[in-house]
Amino acid sequence: MKSKIINLYNLLKFCPYSNRKKINLNEVNRVLFLHVGNSGIGDVIMSLPTLKALNDFFCNDNVDVVYPKEVSFLFKYYDLNKIYYKENKGFDINLIKKLRKKKYDLIITNHPVSSFYASFLRYDYIIGILWDLFDDYGRTIQANFKNHKKITQLTDDRIGKNLLLLYSLGIIDLNKFYEYRESYKNVRKYFLPYFEKIFKKPNCFFNSQKTKIILYFKKWSIFKEEFLINLVNELEKHGDFVFYLIGPSGDSVSIDVKKDNFIKANDLSWEETLYILKNSDIVICEDSSILHFSLLFGKKTIGLFPYHISPYLRVPYEYIKDMVFINSFLEHDSGKVIKEKNVELLKFKEIWIEEIVKRLF
Repeated sequence: MKSKIINLYNLLKFCPYSNRKKINLNEVNRVLFLHVGNSGIGDVIMSLPTLKALNDFFCNDNVDVVYPKEVSFLFKYYDLNKIYYKENKGFDINLIKKLRKKKYDLIITNHPVSSFYASFLRYDYIIGILWDLFDDYGRTIQANFKNHKKITQLTDDRIGKNLLLLYSLGIIDLNKFYEYRESYKNVRKYFLPYFEKIFKKPNCFFNSQKTKIILYFKKWSIFKEEFLINLVNELEKHGDFVFYLIGPSGDSVSIDVKKDNFIKANDLSWEETLYILKNSDIVICEDSSILHFSLLFGKKTIGLFPYHISPYLRVPYEYIKDMVFINSFLEHDSGKVIKEKNVELLKFKEIWIEEIVKRLF
């Protein structure tokens, strides 16, 4: 009982090891990738390189995964041995009961909440994947990377931090680290054939030689109708486009643009929304699951971060140059107060549009 209490205490301290025993990978057959807690759809997409690495090393049949229930539609045809889903609200005791039927050699967690769930399970080893709360062990791992070109930058975001721990355990070597880390390329080849099976072509989508631009702004977005109309008008100065305003299940701002080349598609299912995304050319959206799907599909993506939220942890390193956030404005003279923490960035509407256009053309 005392050891169980000590283990739980270590988990709540965010320690990568619950017991500090050295892991012998030759003795590991059954693995659980426990990815709950602060895990939206975008977070799940950023976990895919880690899941791919685990599948390759341990074989699919030996890897179970837990994801939030909201992504269940995405993995409908995925042939993983077993995917479990956590109910979206509250503590899911039924999930614990299901997982306790197996004893895992190794549990890998992504978040303190995941570690809390893991403390109720049967396991030999548990390792915490930490996004930004490395202890001394984690800092030692990062220090070992400093001799490698760009490696510290490649471990800044959630993908890099996850893969960093797998490297430290010997699950991947340095070459594999770069391979799994590279712009979703390998993940795209592996997962998209499964994901594409759920895509459904909506009636509002039509084939056109024109460049298709996708717009997505959340229902509670600070970017209102006037901003979107100005953005569309500015973009039209640079080419002949078809615009799709998307929002799965009505989750987007409402805007009424009276143009033949502007199509409202913001009341579609996820399956229809992803079809439009996959068949588009350019995506302009706020930080969201749409942003991560677009990057996964390899689309030219401009992401907006209007709330002083840094994209460095939330977006793969390779795509930072196409994100518009607070640092994007520091080179502009208009508004000395832009450096102030609580500045209302929407006051600089023309700069937002200017930054978007600069990244596209």
